[in-house]
Amino acid sequence: MRNQWILYLLFFSLLHCAGNTDLLDSDYSTVEGRIAFVGPGDFTSFKIFVMRPDGKGVMRLTSEQGGYTNPSWSPNARRIAFASNRDAVGNYAIYIFNLEDGDIQKVVDLPGPDLGPVWSPDGEKIAFQARKDNGDRWDIYAVNLDGTGLQNLTNSPSSDEAPAWSPDGRRIAFQSRQGNNIDILIMDADGSNRVRLTDFNGVQNIHPAWSPDGKHIAFVSNRHQPQVRNQFPECEIYTMDSDGTMVRRLTRGASPTVAFFSPTWSPDGQRIAFEVRRTHESQGGLEHRLMMINADGTDLHEVSVDMEVSAPRWSPRQTE
Repeated sequence: MRNQWILYLLFFSLLHCAGNTDLLDSDYSTVEGRIAFVGPGDFTSFKIFVMRPDGKGVMRLTSEQGGYTNPSWSPNARRIAFASNRDAVGNYAIYIFNLEDGDIQKVVDLPGPDLGPVWSPDGEKIAFQARKDNGDRWDIYAVNLDGTGLQNLTNSPSSDEAPAWSPDGRRIAFQSRQGNNIDILIMDADGSNRVRLTDFNGVQNIHPAWSPDGKHIAFVSNRHQPQVRNQFPECEIYTMDSDGTMVRRLTRGASPTVAFFSPTWSPDGQRIAFEVRRTHESQGGLEHRLMMINADGTDLHEVSVDMEVSAPRWSPRQTE
């Protein structure tokens, strides 16, 4: 699963964002928010797109060469952070793209790849993961938007990835790998007080995502079938209370050829969008689509989009 996660981040890359003020007009500034995602571009490249939650109004943001991945909306939905090797092929750094004027700002560039940026709720910092000493383990860092104040928040023997900042700014959820386990943990925003929320031997619990009210965390897990050890475990979408209790399985559609990943909440907390990956052995490839479900587990459906969709990220409501 670790290798799958790394390959997933690097393979579904995005390209340089070109400014587009249409993204801030009334058509996109709805209470339902917008969804940024990774989709196919020219030849073998992948690019960032934005669309409405119903799959309509798809707009392509990126066009220039270079690898881009992990789009993340700012709290006011006017900027997008991402990881890219646009300045140095093979090494991913963290950047911010301003949707209003198209300006791109490099935030941090450590010796190894920097991935998975997420914004603090006050919009002042970004948390991200960086590889330890070019090895196979990761730490989670926080940094100011101007690149100052870099802090290693985890600095532990485990491999810590996929940070997700709580809406109140006090805590960060993340996935941590130790041995055969990948569990969801939370810590204070300064890296102290690590608490394990999941603890199942041999089970993979990944991709934590906070609900807008901070009361729940959506995540991906194969705890219903932990013995599965194929390349794409039969991962389903789950939710739990933010203290790790009241775990609920939302989806029941995974199989050896179908798995669900990357949950993201709607701004009102009523729905969860996520990626479904389907293997096609006869075609020798994968299909990536967008699905949606109500937070209570009802109305599971695929969103009709005229292209493949990976790594969806739902924006908050746009503010000044």
